[in-house]
Amino acid sequence: MHGWQRWSINSGDGHETPTSFHRLHEISLISCPELDEVSIGLIPSLRVLYIKECSEAVLRSVVVLSSSLVELKMLNVKRLTQLHGEHLMHLGALEHLYIRNCDELRCLWERESEACKSLVSLQKLEVINCKKLVSSAEKEANIGISMESLKSVEFHNCETLESYNCTNTVERLVISTCASVSSILDLLSSAGAAIPSY
Repeated sequence: MHGWQRWSINSGDGHETPTSFHRLHEISLISCPELDEVSIGLIPSLRVLYIKECSEAVLRSVVVLSSSLVELKMLNVKRLTQLHGEHLMHLGALEHLYIRNCDELRCLWERESEACKSLVSLQKLEVINCKKLVSSAEKEANIGISMESLKSVEFHNCETLESYNCTNTVERLVISTCASVSSILDLLSSAGAAIPSY
C-alpha cells in the first residue's frame, strides 16, 4: 500500500458517514508511508490500534476514531516527536501503550500533568529502540500528580534517555540498555529526590 494517500468513506451523497464499521475491533495500518489522512467516521467498537511505518499524520487521524481504545502500538512512526495533547485527549480508556523504533521521538509528551489527566486508565507502558528519547516529559514534572493506574513501565535500548518521572503506583519498572539514564524521579516522594538508576 505504498501509494495509498487517503482513506475515506461517505454515505454516497458526498458526506462523510458519522459512524462506520460498527463491529470492527482492531485496525492495523502497516507500511503506508504516503497515507496522510484517515476520514472514516467514528468506530465506537474499536479497541486495538496498530500503526507501523506510517506518518504522525496517520496517528493524528486515527486516534480520534474511538474513545474506547485500550491498546495502542506504534512502530516506526515518521515525524513523531511526542504525543501531543490532541493525541492524548482521546486516550482516556487506553490501558497499554507500546512505542518502538520511533527515531524522532524526543519525549513521550509535553507535560506530565497533561498526560496524567488524559491517560487515566493506562496500566502498561513500553518504549523500545527510540534512540533520541531523552525523558518522559519535555517540561518540568508537576510533583504530586501521577498516573494512578500505571503498574508496569519498560524502557529498552533508548540510548539518550536521561531520566524517568516514576509514580509510586508502578509495581514493575525495567530500564535496560539505556546508558545515559542518571536518575529516576519519584513523583510522589515527599522530597522529590532523584533515585540512582542502574
